[in-house]
Amino acid sequence: MAFALVAAVAKMVIVALVIGGLIFRTKETIGLLLLGGLFTLMSKHPAIGIPLVIGLLVIGFMAKKAEETAE
Repeated sequence: MAFALVAAVAKMVIVALVIGGLIFRTKETIGLLLLGGLFTLMSKHPAIGIPLVIGLLVIGFMAKKAEETAE
């Protein structure tokens, strides 16, 4: 009984922190949620998650290089 109560309170606190983060620091919160989702995807389906990470890294490096050359 006590463990279930602690688990329920912990879930409510996490939800409140996410909502507060979305209100006050939207970009950072969305980034952290996406990062957590990506880690979950990698742990459940490595054949999808790992190539996705590699693709995102390549896109990020290409965007950064294009930004540096534009300056």
